[in-house]
Amino acid sequence: MNKSIFFGALLVLLAGGGYYQLVHLPAQETARLEAERAAAEAKAAEEARLKAEAEAAEAKAAEEARVKAEAEAAEAKAAEEAAAAAAAEAAAREAAEKAKEAAGAAADAAADAAEKAADAAAEAMGAVKDSLAPAANAAAEAAANAADQAAEAAGDAAAAAGDAALDAATFTADRALELIEASSLDAATKAQLKAAVETTRNNPALVGPVLESLRNALGR
Repeated sequence: MNKSIFFGALLVLLAGGGYYQLVHLPAQETARLEAERAAAEAKAAEEARLKAEAEAAEAKAAEEARVKAEAEAAEAKAAEEAAAAAAAEAAAREAAEKAKEAAGAAADAAADAAEKAADAAAEAMGAVKDSLAPAANAAAEAAANAADQAAEAAGDAAAAAGDAALDAATFTADRALELIEASSLDAATKAQLKAAVETTRNNPALVGPVLESLRNALGR
C-alpha cells in the first residue's frame, strides 16, 4: 500500500510538473515578451514625441529668426530712408541759404551802385553848372543813363531774389512770405498764399504745389 501511495504521489508530481512546463511557463514567457514589446513601443513613442517636440522647437526658432530678420531689415530700411530724407533736407536748406546770401549781396551791390551813380550824377551836375550848355546836357544825360542802369540792376537783383524764392531747390517759407508781402496782391489772396506757404514747414512734399500757386498768383 505504501508503494501505491508513493507511486500515486509521484504521478501527481509528474503531472503537476508537466502542467507547469506545458501551460504556466509558456504563459509567463508570452507575458514577458508582450511586456517587452509594449515597453519597446512606449519607448519608441516617447522618442518620436521628443523628436517631434525638438523639430517643433527648431521650426519655431527658425520662424522667430525669420520674423526678427524681417523686422531688422525693415528698421534698417526706415533708418536709411530717414537719413536720405535728412540729407536732402539739409542740402536744400544749404542751397536756400546760399541763394539768400547771393540775392542779398546782389541787392546790396545794386544799392551801392545806385548810390554811387546818384552821387556821380550830383557831382557831374555841379561840375557842369559853369560849363557850356552842350557839356551840361551831355553830363546830365550820362547821369540819367547811370541812374537808369542802377535802377535796372536793382530791379534785376530783386527779380533774381524773387526767382530764388519760387525755385523748389532754393525755396524757404520765410523768403516766400516776404515775396508775398512785397507783392501788389490783395489782402485776401495774400492771406491764402501765406497759409499755404506755412503748410510746407511741416510737410516738404507740398512745396511743389504751393510754388505753382505762387507763380500763378504772381504771374511768373
